[in-house]
Amino acid sequence: FLKAPLAFATTKMKVAVFDSHKDHEHSQKVIQNIKTELKNCPQMQVILFPIFDQEGNFQPQKFVEQLKTLDSSFQVIHISWNTEFTEIHQPIVLELNRLAQQGYLIIAASGQTQSENQFGLKIQKTVMGQVKPIILVGELDSKGKLPPRSYYG
Repeated sequence: FLKAPLAFATTKMKVAVFDSHKDHEHSQKVIQNIKTELKNCPQMQVILFPIFDQEGNFQPQKFVEQLKTLDSSFQVIHISWNTEFTEIHQPIVLELNRLAQQGYLIIAASGQTQSENQFGLKIQKTVMGQVKPIILVGELDSKGKLPPRSYYG
């Protein structure tokens, strides 16, 4: 599973970022942060795969289609999205699990509910919670606490 970091030093590395469109502030920040963290890897290339349209609507079919285009030159998949799992998300889970089993390193946001009035749920009930293996990254507030809307566990 962790064979990918060994390859960083000697081969060209591609990171696939699944996020908002290229002009969106969030995707620009994510890409810049990845480049900053891997600045000592001159062979690294970050490629954005937008999974939201210009209005911010998630596009599940496009997400699956883009996942299927990844070839062996990609070693890391970064996903800035997660939501409660429903059957409509099954194709996404199947494709991500296929890629994970092939040795891709998948890093995803643990995410949070869309509504201010909802509390978070256990990560196992989310799309990314169905993917194995995966590294999930959560968010803490300024007091070091998990916000109430976050997915957890």
